[in-house]
Amino acid sequence: MPNCRFLTTSLEYHLPNDQVKNERLDLQHNLFLLTVGDKLGLAPPNDPGAKVGRVLDVGTGRGIWAIDYADEYPEAEPGGYVEIQENGGIILSDDGTLSPDHALSKWCNLLGEAFFKLGSTSIEFDEIKAIMQEVGFVDVVGKRFKWPTNPWPQDKKYTELGTWNNYNTSNALESLTMASFSRAHGWSREEVITFLIDVRKDLNDPTVHAYNPICSIFGKKPDI
Repeated sequence: MPNCRFLTTSLEYHLPNDQVKNERLDLQHNLFLLTVGDKLGLAPPNDPGAKVGRVLDVGTGRGIWAIDYADEYPEAEPGGYVEIQENGGIILSDDGTLSPDHALSKWCNLLGEAFFKLGSTSIEFDEIKAIMQEVGFVDVVGKRFKWPTNPWPQDKKYTELGTWNNYNTSNALESLTMASFSRAHGWSREEVITFLIDVRKDLNDPTVHAYNPICSIFGKKPDI
């Protein structure tokens, strides 16, 4: 498979986990920084001068690091803020320039269907907020942002976001599509490659004013 390696036999994870993927995630991290003004997050602990005691980055694979840390430091107590930053996993347009007939729209819908068939379900922005409130977090705040699919906006900041998001998505298209479409839809490699030609055309078309919805949601553990 060109440009990506699947270093796992698991059928539950449908994306590559090689060095190329890791580098793309670094780029995506920088997209988040550009989106929120070069801050690492929007919760109060990220404010200038904030005093931060403990930080947990829940990027711990199967969770072994977190489990071992809890075993070694049983006196540690959870607290503070939780912040979730998510790419909505869909592509939208506010002015109708992205239609259901565009290959980009079809790709997005087919990808969502594939993930659902393979057991991966998505959670909507408002659902995340509701879940956080339901489990007891207070002062839950949600903010929405947009990553243009290419440099179509006139605003300088969003032009830059569109440039980098286009690069990020272009590099991810084949790896996002190949395993999921072949496993869920039965597509051949040749069918995927041919379909992605039109998807890339839409992705790079400045007359298609599309974007990825991005969200940041944070809340505070209540005082006990």
